[in-house]
Amino acid sequence: MPKLKQESKASTSAEEGSYRIKTIFNYLKFLLQRSKHRLNKDKYNDIEQRLNYFSSLGPRVSNKGDQDAPEGLSSKERNTVLEIIDPEHPDNPFRNEFLKHRNQLIYEILLSTGMRRSELRYLKIEDFNYSNHTITIRVSKTVERDVKCSSKACEYFHNYITKHLNKIPFKNRKHGYLFTTETGQHLSNDAINVMFRTLRQHANISTQLTPHTMRRTWNDVFSEMLDNIPEDRRPDKEVEKQIRNRLMGWSSISEMSSRYARRSIREKADELAELLANNINTNSEH
Repeated sequence: MPKLKQESKASTSAEEGSYRIKTIFNYLKFLLQRSKHRLNKDKYNDIEQRLNYFSSLGPRVSNKGDQDAPEGLSSKERNTVLEIIDPEHPDNPFRNEFLKHRNQLIYEILLSTGMRRSELRYLKIEDFNYSNHTITIRVSKTVERDVKCSSKACEYFHNYITKHLNKIPFKNRKHGYLFTTETGQHLSNDAINVMFRTLRQHANISTQLTPHTMRRTWNDVFSEMLDNIPEDRRPDKEVEKQIRNRLMGWSSISEMSSRYARRSIREKADELAELLANNINTNSEH
């Protein structure tokens, strides 16, 4: 009797597990407080008690402050991956032209938009507006939205469609999804994960490289861009939060933006601390 193939399960750190449970708990508590249903005191207390029990299931982790901030790729790592994913690069790890050009497009879209893996997977060809550099995200766990993408993403999209995807018989890809296997099947989440694992192994970078790493990377680059805007033209913190929430597909009241901006805050703090330390040393010498 043939053995059933066991599906590999992605591991989650205690910190990430604790964060996820806390996020779900806060959201459910928010819904309870905003509920339009009239609950008597006993019912309300019962639900609140159940929520508190759910919250207690989260792993206990030490408070590391900003040390556990989710971080994306550094500038050097981004350049390394961009080089190796070029279809013309001799060390490109993917075995044929279809995979090379498809994966280059996947990477560029995630890098320039920060969209979720699930959002990328369900993109259809018509969701890509080549003329105005816009992608419509219709399938999202939060909100539908239009996002701008890079000119490179548009270039790669056109090349992938005309020279590679169109060679697959239309009957095999009637589903209309942008990203497929070589035979036209809708690309799976596992296949996208394998692509990123392969990239990390061949690029030899230290940062954990996953589709979600690209979302973190986008937020790091967004913070860097804001820091480079002259202060008189820079949006205030609340406007920045709303911009980030909209582009990332978070609700207008979401606090996720602060979590993703923590790397930028920590780096600024480290830079100021170093300046202060050097200033103290200089003054001590006089």
